[in-house]
Amino acid sequence: MWTLPILLLAVTILLSIPLSAYFAMIMDGRYKAPAPLAWFEAKVNSGQQNWKQYVVAMLAFTLVLFTYGYVVLCLQPIAPLNPLGRGILGPSVIFNTVISFMTNTNLQHYSGDQHLSNFSQIFFILPNMFLSASIGFCALAAIIRAFRGEGTVGNFFLDMWRVMVCDKWNCADQPTRRGRLAVGIIMQPRPRRRRWPRPIGNYSRPANRSRPPPLRSRTGPAPSWTAWFVATAPWWQRRQA
Repeated sequence: MWTLPILLLAVTILLSIPLSAYFAMIMDGRYKAPAPLAWFEAKVNSGQQNWKQYVVAMLAFTLVLFTYGYVVLCLQPIAPLNPLGRGILGPSVIFNTVISFMTNTNLQHYSGDQHLSNFSQIFFILPNMFLSASIGFCALAAIIRAFRGEGTVGNFFLDMWRVMVCDKWNCADQPTRRGRLAVGIIMQPRPRRRRWPRPIGNYSRPANRSRPPPLRSRTGPAPSWTAWFVATAPWWQRRQA
């Protein structure tokens, strides 16, 4: 009964030690970036900020991101990449969706592809899955610097750059890696299509059918994740019934 909770707690504590050291290295700038990234990082770095300047920069960035997200969702009916003709959401639903990402609470009152077009998902939902969490990470980094007794708490825009770009580049460019792994997910731009999938799991084929019943695939980024998961399932999950 207690084995799983204790194991999860122990593994989390053990993983926190190397991961904390790695992210501290990234946020303190103790890494060597390639020339293009180093050049852009120098442009982003406008100098150290005290806690008031850091908060103002973070709130300004969040306000711009909120306005951008609200506009994107409002333009959904007339924007491209809308093969299923999704209409506009209610103003309160749009506000709730955007503000949930800004506060990183992940409280949405919409139903994925039922309410959002490909355009809304690509240009608002997917970017904010990274930007929203990165803002929270930057706030945490500033608080840690303050607890360390530093006179300044860093630079918000530089921290965002390091969280969004440099940590991912550095992780993918470790010298112990033999190569780079790029995972691409194909998104179906057309409306629903009839497909005959391979049986997976414990699916039992009906006696009067020569193959499984057809599925109608959805469009958009969210269903493409599901399709990628099924396509990359281990062979023992794709065995014939």
